[in-house]
Amino acid sequence: MKIVIILFSIFYFLFSTMTYAAVPQQLQDEISKKASELQELNKQMQETQQALESTQQRGRTIEREIKTTEQSINQLNLGIKTNEIQLQKLNLEAEALEYEIVNTESTIELKRKAIGQLLREVQQKDNEPLLATLLKNGSLADGVMEIQGLMDLNSGLSVEITNLRQIKIFLDLKLSDVSENKQKTSWEKSSLANRKVVVEDQKTAQKRLLSQTASQAQTFQQQLAELEKKQEEISLEIEELEHRLQSQFDTGLLPLKRPGVFAYPVENVRFTQGYGPAGASTRRFYKFHNGVDFGVPVGAPVFAATEGVVVAVDNNDKGAWKNYQYGKYILIQHDNNLSTLYAHLSGQVVKVGDSVTRGQLIGHSGGARGTFGSGISTGPHLHFTAYYCGSVGWLQNVPRDSQLCGFASIPPAVGRVPIGAHIDPSDYLP
Repeated sequence: MKIVIILFSIFYFLFSTMTYAAVPQQLQDEISKKASELQELNKQMQETQQALESTQQRGRTIEREIKTTEQSINQLNLGIKTNEIQLQKLNLEAEALEYEIVNTESTIELKRKAIGQLLREVQQKDNEPLLATLLKNGSLADGVMEIQGLMDLNSGLSVEITNLRQIKIFLDLKLSDVSENKQKTSWEKSSLANRKVVVEDQKTAQKRLLSQTASQAQTFQQQLAELEKKQEEISLEIEELEHRLQSQFDTGLLPLKRPGVFAYPVENVRFTQGYGPAGASTRRFYKFHNGVDFGVPVGAPVFAATEGVVVAVDNNDKGAWKNYQYGKYILIQHDNNLSTLYAHLSGQVVKVGDSVTRGQLIGHSGGARGTFGSGISTGPHLHFTAYYCGSVGWLQNVPRDSQLCGFASIPPAVGRVPIGAHIDPSDYLP
């Protein structure tokens, strides 16, 4: 009868270790509070984004530029606050993960000890003949009960080993969560630093605008007209070069069109313009839109659509008021003979020659127009283009062959502009 009591004691010990110590309620409440704060901030960010886009769709005057800078500064400050709250939330979540990992590791150790004790009991009883087990007990009933207990012990051992495997899987998932938490923390810190730099630029631009006199406002209109004419000339030249490639390009060379070849390059996906003929607000600058636009706040993280090698990190702008083509951009060559362009950035965190992985942080969005713009843009967004570029790779000069892709330098813009046979990136997005 004693062995039966021991067996039941072991089972009690095993099942009593199945429960995990919970994350403290106060910590859970703090995480929930931060989540609510972020939800409210994101709502305000959306409202400022809509207001900014609405203002920028109207004609450009000194007064409207001042209003635009003010809205952009407000949005950037909201973004900074969002980064700060998100970092606080990530730190709290990291603390909660530590609780879960420590408790899970403790549970695993207890399980191992309990299973070891079960194995020793099973081995000891397996070496004892069945008849001896029956005869040593005070009654036949006690002997039968002990044998039944041993059978249950074997069954319970199998269950506990399975449970241990499941707990280890749970631990691996939590360790993966830790890695993801660290990556997100790095993104948030980078985005926070970038937004702080950009907001100072906006404040400088705002001061410059506020100092304009009435006569200078008239000059601004003349400068703006000249700028828009130059922007249109540059865009038409680029379109002509790309049209030449498009007309000769063999689409049979493209990878099979399927969702998921590329991941979305931004979080909180919101399309603002698709691939194809230009919309009414941008038609004066270009006739055909060679990519897709994602509406995102200034300073939002931008990620590599898939693994590849960075072949260009450049800037086509020429300082205040002089916004040309893509502004700050990144170009990545992929193994499938496609390349992806990320344009109108406010910051770049990779360099030429870097190998990047799918979903890796490469920069931060920009795209607001005017004194703080990044390229030709009517509002904060990311421009995303896909090019076919075969194994020959990107040339340093304008391509003259249908299977080649390269760069063009078109004054008065500075830097180089990618030129190639572009395709609709939506065919490869999720």
